[in-house]
Amino acid sequence: LIKLVKEKRIYDVLVDDTEMAMTLTASDIQHLPKMYKVMGVPKQGRVALIFSESTHRAEDFKFYEKVAMAAGYTIKLFSDRESALAWLKSK
Repeated sequence: LIKLVKEKRIYDVLVDDTEMAMTLTASDIQHLPKMYKVMGVPKQGRVALIFSESTHRAEDFKFYEKVAMAAGYTIKLFSDRESALAWLKSK
């Protein structure tokens, strides 16, 4: 995905993690933005991330959103695809 974003200059992305089994620790999540920087992930885009609020790891997704935003990445959580797409199209 990062390669495609950089090659095609597609900065707004929809990520559906509703089926994802979160296995990252809080420490792992906290270090993700540092990895993004090393990998050259551009900050000018927006990521709409769909997740299941009923998962027992919902707080980890919310923590990820805060950590990424604090590092200058625009990531917003959604519980449904329609809202996520509406947000991406609102730019």
